Amino acid sequence: MVEGHIRNLNREERTAILVTRDGKEVPVRFGPHARFEVCEPASGGLQGGTLADIGEGYLVQMDVHSHNTDGSCNCGALVSLS
Repeated sequence: MVEGHIRNLNREERTAILVTRDGKEVPVRFGPHARFEVCEPASGGLQGGTLADIGEGYLVQMDVHSHNTDGSCNCGALVSLS
């Protein structure tokens, strides 16, 4: 699990840069089967979402599915904490 803020998000290419608490930048790719959970304002709980429901600056936790040779990782699931 990796936690950090989304610094850059490209929905069209399904990529992002995640910045961890220690300042490390992690390039991320969201495959077609990546799962998203976002905060539901009325209850304060989580609900299913899509890539369109997250944005730059969001604090997230991400499960890494696999790593790529270019240093990026593939996201298996992402939970938006903000």
